[in-house]
Amino acid sequence: MIPFTRNSASPRETPPECWDNPSLSIARRSSDPPAPGVREPGHDHLLGKRLYTEIELCWDRVIPGPAATRAGQLRGALATAFTDDDLFHQHAANGQLLYRYPHVQYRWRAGRGLVIGWQAATERLLRLPWLDLELCLGAASAVRVADIRLTTRHAPFGIGERLHHYRFVSPALLFNQRIYAAYRVMDTTEQRQAERNRLLIASLLIALRGLGVHFPERLYAIFTRCERVFCRYKRQELIGLQGEFVSNAVLPDGLGIGHAVSHGYGWITAIRSGETPNPTAPPQIQG
Repeated sequence: MIPFTRNSASPRETPPECWDNPSLSIARRSSDPPAPGVREPGHDHLLGKRLYTEIELCWDRVIPGPAATRAGQLRGALATAFTDDDLFHQHAANGQLLYRYPHVQYRWRAGRGLVIGWQAATERLLRLPWLDLELCLGAASAVRVADIRLTTRHAPFGIGERLHHYRFVSPALLFNQRIYAAYRVMDTTEQRQAERNRLLIASLLIALRGLGVHFPERLYAIFTRCERVFCRYKRQELIGLQGEFVSNAVLPDGLGIGHAVSHGYGWITAIRSGETPNPTAPPQIQG
């Protein structure tokens, strides 16, 4: 995952294994707009819905700190609290990492913890005794869950009749070490833009596959605004991409793509009709 040393690996190899899964291989996709699909004109084509649950944890006191740090601490605390359930920590009983899209993900918003569950994980989350649960977030003393707010819905996935606009709520970690090393030495801005878009498409496809969604047409996605940010993950400084993109995929709010989605990275939301895109973000990063 990141990348401050060079090597000779090609950026055209297997795209980012969002949860470090070398077995997931996605064929290179063209960035050309897709041909029209066979569906009713003027309407998005629904591919299916997936059960989505969000549990917002309200604490017994104010907990300051960066969202990325707190999301990682929340993951560690709940992995410890529910160590017998591999959905919470992505490790088998023998300690081996499980290569799969995480169906339980952790985020931090406005000082509160968010636990996200997809599909069968939603039932597990709904059965847990959240109220008065005590957790240790980092080196601080234990905090208690004083209240919870629960949201459950069926999240739609589909093929758009038009391009849909999305924003990253948290930076996406799309590079692994080998790909970033090759990306750094690309000759032109156009090559780097194309590579970022390729990684975006690959990460979307892997997330869809991880949730059992088959996208039968050519998936199209490009960054419309993009900035490079530094992120901390497992005591490493990584390169993340923040900004906005368009795609012919219909994606639900709360979907996570890229590396480390269980730590809160790569969280997307749709830009609604009438919303103004971020005017401060550059159209494309130059490096």
